[in-house]
Amino acid sequence: MHIDQNIGLAAANNVGVAAALDLGGVDYVVLANNDVIFDRACLKEMVNLAEKHPEVAVTTPLTYFYYDKNRVWSAGIRTRYSLDPKSIALGELDTGQFQPAYVDAAHCVIMIRATAFDIVGLFKSEYIVQVEEVEWCLRARQFGFRTMLVPSAKLWHKVGATVGAEDYKPSLVYFITRNWLLAARDLFSLPRYLANIFMFAIVLPLPKLIIFTKNGKPGLFVHYVRGIIDALLNRVDTHLAKKTFEAFKQEIKR
Repeated sequence: MHIDQNIGLAAANNVGVAAALDLGGVDYVVLANNDVIFDRACLKEMVNLAEKHPEVAVTTPLTYFYYDKNRVWSAGIRTRYSLDPKSIALGELDTGQFQPAYVDAAHCVIMIRATAFDIVGLFKSEYIVQVEEVEWCLRARQFGFRTMLVPSAKLWHKVGATVGAEDYKPSLVYFITRNWLLAARDLFSLPRYLANIFMFAIVLPLPKLIIFTKNGKPGLFVHYVRGIIDALLNRVDTHLAKKTFEAFKQEIKR
């Protein structure tokens, strides 16, 4: 499928999902980054588990670093005990400790039950890129659906290939910050949303500035602050956001 212009990952996902559902007879839709390698049985394992758990709208594989084949990149996303999304088991070696389990959300590669889109809706296109899959999983939870890790489904991720590198990029800092706070506003209770604002606007700025400066990129702090401000002011379709997305496209090309 060809889209004439770069409309952002979230909107492009919606185009693909709509096209898949229009085919009819579709039970599941798989969304995957373009920098992953599937194990031969990956999709089969996810379908098998989903068929046994009708409450599960999203299944996700156990994802490893591509260049460190047995080291885990993500076993799902945890948000319940942290104020922003965290990859479960990041950096751990797989010694057989993983079992099928509910997780708060997932990203990179997810398989979604087709009928869930009728209830939950599509991805939020205004997010453009970053956090859109996590937000969908959390939104689905509000409708009684769950997200589940399928450790027998395995996949390897060339981390950073999609955005150009693993090191921080201005657009990456901006969109992750803005979109997570937008998701927190829409999905969480008021106390938890305010706790997120306090963390991002009061607690984290100095550590962020120190980290950015230590890595020789103090200018990233401006994009972090802009992400907070745009989220608080609900700026989701502004010239600044579009300009940041144009910069994101250029970063991918580098």
